[in-house]
Amino acid sequence: MNPNTAREVLIAEAIGDLARLLQQADALALTMERAHQAVSKANADLRDHLAAFEGRVNTISEAAKTKVVRYMAANADHATRLAIDLQSRAMADAAKVAFGTEFDNTMQRMQSALRLLFDLRTRQKDRWAELGIAFATGSISTVGLMTFMLSR
Repeated sequence: MNPNTAREVLIAEAIGDLARLLQQADALALTMERAHQAVSKANADLRDHLAAFEGRVNTISEAAKTKVVRYMAANADHATRLAIDLQSRAMADAAKVAFGTEFDNTMQRMQSALRLLFDLRTRQKDRWAELGIAFATGSISTVGLMTFMLSR
């Protein structure tokens, strides 16, 4: 059938254009669906990687906290021993000069009392170490809980 009028020609061209437009819309919908699937997969992969990364960070921070607590405890113990030792020597030297050998017995009693105090300090240091470990555990638990809550 041949178009007889210009109007029929325009209508035929409009119908052809509409058909091409519908084909392009169908292709665009398929492309958008594929893009949506790719974004969803990337999102899931990112969540998996983030969870693994958070696990590694928590492990590293827990190990670091443990090492710091041990280091602080060791240095505090060493410093306390040095201070007690230096103070005992200084007191003994001063006493020998001031009072002579009569004071040695008294100094020995004082040194034994200082050693008892040092032993008490060591036990208190152990208590502080336990409190430090409890604090570190609570901190790590809080960070984990906050990470879990924020990731939802």
